[in-house]
Order: sequence, then structure tokens, then C-alpha cells
Amino acid sequence: MNFMENTSAAAILDKIKNSKNILINMDTRTDYDALCSSIVLNKFIQSLNIKSKVIHANKINQTFNRFDFQADITTETDISTLDLNLYDLIIFLDSGTKVHVSLNDKFLIPAHICSINIDHHVTNDMFGDLNYIHHIGSCCSVLYKFFKELSLAIPKEYLDIMAVGLLTDTGFFKFDSAKPEDFRIAADMLEQGVKIWEIISKLTSYEYIDQIRFKELVYRNLKANFNKKYAYSTITLKEIRDSNINMDKVFIRHSDLIKYIEGIDMAFVIAEVESDPKYYELSFRSKTPDVDVSKIAEIFGGGGHTTGAGASLYGVSSIEEALDIVLKKLAL
Repeated sequence: MNFMENTSAAAILDKIKNSKNILINMDTRTDYDALCSSIVLNKFIQSLNIKSKVIHANKINQTFNRFDFQADITTETDISTLDLNLYDLIIFLDSGTKVHVSLNDKFLIPAHICSINIDHHVTNDMFGDLNYIHHIGSCCSVLYKFFKELSLAIPKEYLDIMAVGLLTDTGFFKFDSAKPEDFRIAADMLEQGVKIWEIISKLTSYEYIDQIRFKELVYRNLKANFNKKYAYSTITLKEIRDSNINMDKVFIRHSDLIKYIEGIDMAFVIAEVESDPKYYELSFRSKTPDVDVSKIAEIFGGGGHTTGAGASLYGVSSIEEALDIVLKKLAL
């Protein structure tokens, strides 16, 4: 059914309305955009009196408690562990590649259950049966576009939630992924009474001591090669434990901390996520679109945006081996 082109919002809504039990799969990488788009879509589906459920493979930590979203999300539940025959529709939100729909790298999207893929990443290859992909600043922006295409009135509650996803995923409009349409959406949200300044204040005015310690750890392990214009850092679970860091109180993209170093064009961080089996996250950042890190992430089966992307490494024995793999594949 996948014809590598976008499905209309009307056709997607028709599919939703003709479903009885819908599973919404939030992207495995926890961020506000994935969270907020999942919450809003779930609220919308349930307003149609259709049964739906949101799952997230990871734990949602305390840093996401700054907003009272009244969210109903089943966390620490990977899609690969569920009996998917209980559902007649699966919706994937904010997953730039199939790799990011599950923590199980062997998981395959079942062919006998219709899937809808709603996303904004340039690396999305339209892996759903129905696809609604627009290369704008956030998945929340795409969802806003979806509602507008249907000429639906968007409740203020939805706008308040989607604004958080839009602002954070565009880096408060610092990232090149922010398009003119995102600015127009934000302006419309302001006109509808969304307190943009209040959201920004909640997100930027304070941080836990654990996040300060985490930053120190990233900086302590920092290495830079000014001849080749790149920098990197590494993080292990042992270092996190030894530094007495509660990761439930850390919300920051590792490589965002080091990408602004003068004299470098690209930065990456390798972070150990699981010790058994070994699982590492790769986070890539660049300062300008001239260095397209989404292409770098694709080398490792990942994806993302031009100036911000990610990937994963499985079955690697140590942080040293993970670093060696990355440096060799990138010829650094």
C-alpha cells in the first residue's frame, strides 16, 4: 500500500474513524515533541469515541513534569512485546526511521495491520501504509497542519501542548529545521492565547543539580580535533553512577553541549544506555546545514535532521569499541 507519497489528511482521518482499537507508538527517543504529539493525537482520537492507547518504550523522567498535560501513556512498554493482533491500526509518531519505533533491533512492523506514519524528519522513508510526512520543524507542527487541512477547530488545550513540542524541537527557532510555516503556526498559537513566553520560561529558567553534574561529565570526557573540525565526548553508565547523577532529572541532548565550540563543524556523543545487552546511543550535531549530520546518522542506521540526528549501536562490548567503530566509519 506504500506508494512513497503523502496520504491526504482526509484519508488518514477516514482510516482512524473506521478503526476500533488504535495503538499509538511514541518514538523511542524521549523528547517533548514525541510526547506532545502523542498526547494530542490520543486526545483527538478518543474525542471521536474510538479506543486508543499510547505506549512508550522508555521511562519518562521527572524533567517532563513541568507541564500538567493530563497524559495517559503506558511507559516502559516496547511495541515488540505486545500482542499487536489486538489492534486494527498502529500510528507511529515522530520516528524518523523504522529503527526508532522499537528498542528491539529485530522488530518488524507487521504487514497485516495497517500503519500510519506521521513525522517531520528528512530521513523518513515513508515506512507506513499511510504516510503524512512534512519536513517542518516538529511533529507537533505536522499535527497542527493535519488539523488545519481538515478545517477542524483546534482546542486551546491541544494548542498549549503542541506549542511545547514545536518550541523545543526547533530549539526555540535556533535550528535550521524551523521553517516559515513553524513561525506562522507559533504566531497563530499566540493569537489563540497560547502563552509562548511562559512555556519558554518553564523550559529554560531552572535545571536540576543532576543535569549540572551531567554537563560536567560530558565536558570532562571532551576531545576535539581542530584540524578535522570535530569534537566528541563519551558517557558510560558507570560514570553516571560514580557521579551520583539521577538521570530522571536530566533532559538535555548530549551533543548540544559541545556543538558550539569555536573551530569545529561537527560534534557527536556516544552514550551507554543499557549494560546488558550493550546498547549505545549516538547523537550528532552540526552548526550549519553545510555539514549534514543526517547523512552521518544514516551510516549507522539512524536519521534525523540536517543539523541534528541520532543512531544506535547494539551488541558492542565497550565504549572504546563503540568509539572505534564511529571514528573508523567516519574516517576521522
